[in-house]
Amino acid sequence: MGGDGMKKKWIAIAAVLMLLTACSGGTETGAGSVIPDIKSEPASESSQAGIKEMTAAAVPEKEEKEVPSAGYTRPVPLDVEISMEYLSEWDAGTELLHAECQKLTVLAAGHDAINQVLEDRFLTAWADIQAQYEPVLADLKARREENPETTDGCWIEQSVVPIRADDKIVSFLETSSSYTGGAHAMYGETGVNLRPENGTPISLKDVTSDYEQVCGLVKQELRVKYGNGEMFDNYEAALDAMFHEDGSIDNCWVMDMEGLHFVFSPYLLSPYSSGVLSADIFFSDAPGLFLEEYVPAGGFARRMHPDEPEAFDVDGDGLMEQILFDVSYDNETYSSRITISSGGSEAESEAYGSCRDAYLMHTEDGRTYLYLEFAGDNDYRTVTVFDLNGKTPLYVGETANCFLDHLVSDPENFSLYTHMDALGTYTGRRRYHVGEDGMPVEKDGVYTVGAEWGRGYELTAKIPVPVWVSQGETGEEKVREMLPAGSRMTVRRTDGKTFVEMELEDGRRCDVQIEKGDYLSTIEGVGEEEYFDGLHYAG
Repeated sequence: MGGDGMKKKWIAIAAVLMLLTACSGGTETGAGSVIPDIKSEPASESSQAGIKEMTAAAVPEKEEKEVPSAGYTRPVPLDVEISMEYLSEWDAGTELLHAECQKLTVLAAGHDAINQVLEDRFLTAWADIQAQYEPVLADLKARREENPETTDGCWIEQSVVPIRADDKIVSFLETSSSYTGGAHAMYGETGVNLRPENGTPISLKDVTSDYEQVCGLVKQELRVKYGNGEMFDNYEAALDAMFHEDGSIDNCWVMDMEGLHFVFSPYLLSPYSSGVLSADIFFSDAPGLFLEEYVPAGGFARRMHPDEPEAFDVDGDGLMEQILFDVSYDNETYSSRITISSGGSEAESEAYGSCRDAYLMHTEDGRTYLYLEFAGDNDYRTVTVFDLNGKTPLYVGETANCFLDHLVSDPENFSLYTHMDALGTYTGRRRYHVGEDGMPVEKDGVYTVGAEWGRGYELTAKIPVPVWVSQGETGEEKVREMLPAGSRMTVRRTDGKTFVEMELEDGRRCDVQIEKGDYLSTIEGVGEEEYFDGLHYAG
């Protein structure tokens, strides 16, 4: 989503596809919510084969774990969001300089410690960008005065790309990019891996049972993928130093539900022209190599992009099938034509709106579906589901719930967002799993209303409001009270039909019991507008 006038732009730098966010308007600061995505080049079949062969020979048979032990617990996903600050300077309709810094926040309660760590990282990065901004802007203006046709479209940006967030690990990429004139832009990627309970760093040594084996596998894949002169002659010595001397390898990896992914920015192992190098070690190819607590027992969600093929064993026969989808948008009808190819078979379908996001959902029991999110001209979003388990992709259905730019990593437990109308209009989220037919099935009927843009959605009582206040340690006992006029409260949860749970200024929780109408609600027979100031509505 994001502030007014905000737009997304894709910038191709060498071999790396980076999603950067631009804002229109004069010099200003603002906040919004948008998740970019940077996708590394998938490993070739030969490099995957090399990893499988090397792993089979090097990992002792006794360490192989076909099934999780009795003490294993599947990671519990955490909802995260991206917010940002930006500066922008325009001259005669041309943006001279754009500066932006994004921040990751864990939305789940009880994660103040890691959120403080994430806040500190953001403040440090934003202060650095602000320190660069004025000198760069002054230089651009001076050059523009000398030659009005010179140097525009410059930027200094740091984005955050969430990779995995659950009760085991919060893993994300920080991607920095800048162009302030000169021959080319500068860019780089840093992997960050934190313990969700306290925000302390997780080292590569903390997640593997054989650190040296991981080092060997990374070298193996880099050699297979880039050994044709794309890397420096001394790249193996540089890698050894990163693994064993300065520990900087911990800035070069992230973890998702499928495995570890290593990224090496320009100049670490290769020249600028080679782009960001990548290496992957999948859990399925290296049984026993990583600690069980981090390895999901099957099932994952993989973000996809139009026209970018993914290799995946859809039917479990041990052979990799190519999955590809293409979306053609018609500006006149506001609709999209969808072409999906899976295992050599192709199918077509249609959807209203333009494609905003896509996930390959592979369930724990081996089923595979494609979830495509579409946004209409009013940004109202839906998700269309396709079944990839047969010989030909099949349309399954559509749901009004959506990803809304948020991370999905586990098809057994993920959040979808929806438009709520219960004491005003806002966004709510609740948990789902992929059902037997492939459609999302709710795990809980109650929606959480977060603080995505500040404290949250706040209301003020105009007259005394009847509420049911939670009592006792569990909060299950509720007692009716009358809140006096002037009371301030924040919407926290709702079923969208019968109640809205509020948080009061003193931290207590209470329910406002509503009778839902076609649009507006009543409270004990009195219209909601009579009770509250601060109600917001959207069509």
